[in-house]
Amino acid sequence: MSKESKTKEQLLEEEARLRQRIAELEMLEAEHRIIEDELRQSKRELSIRNEIISIFLTTPDDEMYAKVLRVILKHTESQYGFFGYIDQEGNLVCPSLTRDIWDQCQVPHKNFIFPHEQWGGLWGQSLKEKKTLYSNKPLPVPEGHVPILKTLIVPIIHGTKLIGLLAVANKAEDYTPQDQTMLETIADHIAPVLHARLQRDRQEAERQRSEEKLRESEAKYSALVEQAKDGVVIVQDEVFKFANKAMETLSGYSVEELIGKSCLDIVAPEHRDFVAQRHRLRLQGLPVPASYEIKMLDKNGAKKEVEVSVGLINYQGKPAITAFIRDISERKRMEEELLKIQKLESLGILAGGIAHDFNNLLAVTIGNLSLLELEISGYGDTASELLEAIKTASYQAKRLTQQLLTFARGGAPIRKVVYVSNLLKDAVNFALSGSRVKCELIIPDDLWPAEIDEGQISQAIDNIIINAEQAMPAGGLIRVWAENVTVEPTLSLPLKRGEYVKISIQDQGVGIPEENLPKIFDPYFTTKQKGAGLGLSIAYSIIKKHCGYIGVESELGVGSVFHIYLPATREKISTAPSGGVSEEKFCCGWGKILLMDDQEMIRNMAGQMLTRLGYRVEFASHGEEAIRLFRQAKESKDPFCAVILDLTIPGGMGGKETIQKLREIDPEVRAIASSGYSNDPIMTEYQKYGFKGIVSKPYEIKELSEVLHKVIMGNEGPAQTFG
Repeated sequence: MSKESKTKEQLLEEEARLRQRIAELEMLEAEHRIIEDELRQSKRELSIRNEIISIFLTTPDDEMYAKVLRVILKHTESQYGFFGYIDQEGNLVCPSLTRDIWDQCQVPHKNFIFPHEQWGGLWGQSLKEKKTLYSNKPLPVPEGHVPILKTLIVPIIHGTKLIGLLAVANKAEDYTPQDQTMLETIADHIAPVLHARLQRDRQEAERQRSEEKLRESEAKYSALVEQAKDGVVIVQDEVFKFANKAMETLSGYSVEELIGKSCLDIVAPEHRDFVAQRHRLRLQGLPVPASYEIKMLDKNGAKKEVEVSVGLINYQGKPAITAFIRDISERKRMEEELLKIQKLESLGILAGGIAHDFNNLLAVTIGNLSLLELEISGYGDTASELLEAIKTASYQAKRLTQQLLTFARGGAPIRKVVYVSNLLKDAVNFALSGSRVKCELIIPDDLWPAEIDEGQISQAIDNIIINAEQAMPAGGLIRVWAENVTVEPTLSLPLKRGEYVKISIQDQGVGIPEENLPKIFDPYFTTKQKGAGLGLSIAYSIIKKHCGYIGVESELGVGSVFHIYLPATREKISTAPSGGVSEEKFCCGWGKILLMDDQEMIRNMAGQMLTRLGYRVEFASHGEEAIRLFRQAKESKDPFCAVILDLTIPGGMGGKETIQKLREIDPEVRAIASSGYSNDPIMTEYQKYGFKGIVSKPYEIKELSEVLHKVIMGNEGPAQTFG
């Protein structure tokens, strides 16, 4: 090979190497340009990310979304856009709509908040499908909306959860995949920061809601505590740390005086150890009852019954006791009243039975005495005096029986309208007859009448005056005064609202010890060696049965005053004469009388009376027998002109059931109720049960004759008499 040929070949090889090297250099240059482009893109993305993160970290909420949107619009070269987030209710909230869009948009009722059901168009599709969408064609928009010529929409997703949306529109050039990648990258950078921001905002909102609820709860609790009628206190180290206004009324101390004061200072001495022990046990976490009753000592030294409900709390970082204190003095007094009533009712059952049997014996005695009085007429003064002495003793026994009957269950007073002033004068004169005690009686002229059982109320007042007289064995003065009062609920009396006559009886005796006051009206309670303990309890029972009230105030060494409240009436008292036959004459009769009584002695005695009065008599010992005799007489055309029915037949049909059966046979039956229970409700309202009259055991021939004449004859014709 020639030298020339060799040189040419070498040149070609060198050229090829140069070309290869140039190609390699060009490839390196292209790679370098790509790297430079990628580096510039990375630097751009890093700059955008840092700028956005800086905005998130340093900008207030009301500016943050708008600043982020401006950064995005600048880097995407877009005219319009919005940046929104998904709230807790699932709505899209857009606090950063481009100002131009908002100003130019003429859509009616435009809003920043879009509920899920309003997610529409391309942006709604992007949200629902959680994917990027873009279009370089004009989009349909509502009338008045700014035109959207091109748009790029990227959802912001944290993990798998949709938390927001980026949307840009109207770039001068078309949106490209590079724009999509850039906006998706921005969305990826925003996602964790936005999620943290939303979580913080939600936690802050929840905290604010909790604080608001706490403030509302504290305000409500404070209002409840301050408006509560019960006292509310917080006690720490046995010292008051808090007290509400109600404690001022309850204790007599102001709130300022209570704070810092020992809680034991307002506890009665006899209960202080008990309260202190309860506090210690509770603070030690030991089980103790949550409520208890004690006596409280107010500022004036007066004792009050209170119920204390206690709980353990943390107060200013230390254990403390909160207590609700309720005044139960009135409730306790009511309970004592109820207990007295229950005692009296129990005694009444026993007393009623004794009185009934005793009255039956007295009925025989007094009835036969009235017959004997007719027989010995003309036997001289000695016989009459002896008979009168027996009658006096018998009527004293009758009065004692009447006192026992006052206790009987169901013994309703037989009421009529009475001038209380006259009754008081008579009662005082009777009770103090022959006494060394003087009486000052003060009665206003306008004192209201009362609808009462005159005999029972006289007995009650007699008992109280006699009790006052016995409290002053060396003599003294009893003051009795009466007044008209109107009772309101604020007076704390166990009475219905209304008008009452108030009677006060004051003595100058030794007074009643405080420990005895709750028992003063108990049956058989007495401080006198020879006392029976029935006088005041009888008075108490009578007043209660009249729907009234009796109370007592007393001071040792000064005396006692009893207060009686009787329901008043404005009804006028009839002054028409009662008429009737003279006291010395008995009303004769004729015809046949049916007498029903379980006691043979009473049947015999009453039979003699009826025979002496001119009647024929048939007897029955129980209701079934009386019904049979009544029906036979009716069928035989020789009916009874009247029947006398004993209301109480032990083990058999009494008068109440019998009259119902007799009225079925003859609706016009003339029936008279008779009972040893003179205060029996049937005796009080006998007409309601179908009776035409009543006669209480024991009775005399004169009383029986008048009742029979009134029932049989009514007001027709004068009575035929003898005697």
